[in-house]
Amino acid sequence: MLLPPGLLRAGDNEVVLRVTGWSALPKRNGVPLVPGGYPAFGGRHDGSVFGSCWLDLYQGARLAAVQLLPDLANEQVRAIVHLDAAQTMTGPAEILIRVLPWPVTPGAAPVGVARLRVDLAQQPGPHELRVPMTGAKLWSPAAPNLHVAEVTLGSGGQILSRRDERFGQREFTVVDGRYHLNGERHYLRGDNLMWQFYWSDEWYGNVDKIRGYLVDFARFMNHNGYRTHTAPPPDLWLDIADEHGAFILSEFKMVQNYGQWDFTPADWRTYKANAVREAEGWVKHQRNHPSLFVWVPVNEFSQEEQWQNTVLYDAIKALDPSRPIMRAGDTTPDVLDRHTYKGLWDGADADYHEGFAWWSNQRDGQRPLGCSEFCGSATPDQQYRLGGALAEGDDEAAVMQAYTQILAEQMEQQRRDQYDLILPYGTSGASDRTDRTLPHVWAMRQAFAPVAVSVNLFERNMIAGGQASVPIHLCNDLPADQPVRVEVRLTTASPMFGQAPEALDNPAWRHEFTATVPASENLVQVVEVPWPATEGTYWLSAEVQRAGAAPALSQRPVNVLVAQPLPRPAGEITVLGADDALRAWLRARNIAFRETLGTPGRGLVMVWHARGIDPAQRNFAGLRQHVAAGGQLLIHAWGEWEWDGLFPLEVQEARASAGFWSAGRTVPAGLADPYLRRLNGMESLLSWGTFAGPVAEAGRPWLWMERPERPVILEVDALGGTVWLNRVELRRRLDPAAPGYDRAAERLLAWLVSAAAAG
Repeated sequence: MLLPPGLLRAGDNEVVLRVTGWSALPKRNGVPLVPGGYPAFGGRHDGSVFGSCWLDLYQGARLAAVQLLPDLANEQVRAIVHLDAAQTMTGPAEILIRVLPWPVTPGAAPVGVARLRVDLAQQPGPHELRVPMTGAKLWSPAAPNLHVAEVTLGSGGQILSRRDERFGQREFTVVDGRYHLNGERHYLRGDNLMWQFYWSDEWYGNVDKIRGYLVDFARFMNHNGYRTHTAPPPDLWLDIADEHGAFILSEFKMVQNYGQWDFTPADWRTYKANAVREAEGWVKHQRNHPSLFVWVPVNEFSQEEQWQNTVLYDAIKALDPSRPIMRAGDTTPDVLDRHTYKGLWDGADADYHEGFAWWSNQRDGQRPLGCSEFCGSATPDQQYRLGGALAEGDDEAAVMQAYTQILAEQMEQQRRDQYDLILPYGTSGASDRTDRTLPHVWAMRQAFAPVAVSVNLFERNMIAGGQASVPIHLCNDLPADQPVRVEVRLTTASPMFGQAPEALDNPAWRHEFTATVPASENLVQVVEVPWPATEGTYWLSAEVQRAGAAPALSQRPVNVLVAQPLPRPAGEITVLGADDALRAWLRARNIAFRETLGTPGRGLVMVWHARGIDPAQRNFAGLRQHVAAGGQLLIHAWGEWEWDGLFPLEVQEARASAGFWSAGRTVPAGLADPYLRRLNGMESLLSWGTFAGPVAEAGRPWLWMERPERPVILEVDALGGTVWLNRVELRRRLDPAAPGYDRAAERLLAWLVSAAAAG
């Protein structure tokens, strides 16, 4: 701004910066008409200053902005210089740029020098200079070489203005749909800085603390950078990333989380103008940092998509054509990005596999493909879903191992599909907990290894004495071929993602091979794995070893189940709604059954897929008589409950893979945890929906999913007797010749029939 004559007076003048905070922002229904970042969703609302503030006082011409664009092919850096002036200026002037290695030592010779004569009457420009950089060291994460451009504007033997701009001589580009750094394929592996809205002031000034998290802790996990979430990074964070070779994806404050705002057309005009102005300010301020690889102007912003990919996109590109632009969780002309929490927040384990497989097929050969949010931290809901308890006391280790296994599998699938960007959401932990003993930290260390290995085995319940063909994927992120040695082992203890290497000693089975993994590519070796004859839980692991690097490991839990005598029901069985698979299963076990109701009160009636029975064939009266007369009833209630004519029952929507026995119940033989954590086939679905409502709340739960109060098997008092209800999906898991056959599912059905028949 121009200060009017007479405002500054002789002596000291005081400039006051007023920071008003959240309350001063214009809003519509609580949503600010400026990009608000995380405070719009619960973050801190106080007025604060988290970065440097400075005043640039001048009376004549000045260097308003200097943008440095490395040009590796021509061994130069293009300098785009903008001038401005407090008053009309005339006459000749010279822009001088000297580039020196950083840190600058006294008397150091410049790497390159360029001069440009300008006419101040023609300012502000832009003015372009090409500074030679012959032989200059390039910036990369492995060698973060920096330079300083000393830029001066002089006229008549006087220096009118000076700026020092630090930069790195590097190019981050997209070639054939892949990221390239300095002409070589480059993969982005890291995490999201998601806690900054709670950080104390120390996180904006303590260099050692910041470096410990941003660099040291990250490199232990084989991260090479971060995406800032809901706010651009502070200057100091970028400085540290520049100096130590980390990458940053700078996300602005346009955060919607896939919501919908009730803005008027006038509100949208105001918001868009503010958003563009703020984005332009951030780009101008941060664009010379070599660690900043990608601009991320929005997060999960589902409204005004065309404006985002045209007006906002074009405004950023006009100021910085050198970097890709990404919409977090969406697509731009530059980048394909996705967010998904399937398999953790909701859904069965296979849901994330199918989701990632679909997303992998969206690669178009023009844009890099990535996933900048998935999995997420292990909240109490996720602890129950995956581990069957809260991560507390004696349960903590087992619960966190279950969470860690899902994280590892999701990361490895993206490595197998060669995602260009992989950023799990907040899995590194809060910023003040750089704990290298956490199991998921070790899983990230393994899955993000520059040369990683992945055991591509999803199903967990195996037949004792059988074997499986298991693909072992070797994933090389490095730009050179990598000779490796791989050991595949089957052990009786978990190697804990490398934390318990002693578990790999004395394996039940072992196989090794050598290979050379091509540069920036993957290699697959199929291994025939024999399953032991002894029942139990084992761990199949593959460890890749290469010279000069720590081993990287992938592991999968495997339950080996032997053929064992199954319990048989006492008395007569009636089956209603049987399909061919059930009939074959019953006959193979010499269990006599009939398919029409017989004498009321005699034996067990099993309704196979209640919803699948034609409404005209639902004999509610006959079932009431049977139970009232002392007979037993077992209903497999898959799908929606449509038998309110028998008794009312509510179903709560849910979808998960893991089932856990209710407290106080005697676990049936051969069905101990973890046999029911991921059944084979049926997309790993244990149940669609759980029982709910007054009838379920008054019942006696046996097996639950997602939460202990959400049963999938229970007994209820109804119809004058006892009724057993089951939602665990057993269909298509009973045929030994079918791909989804599962001995645990077979055991569960046999136990259900026997227990229900016993009354």
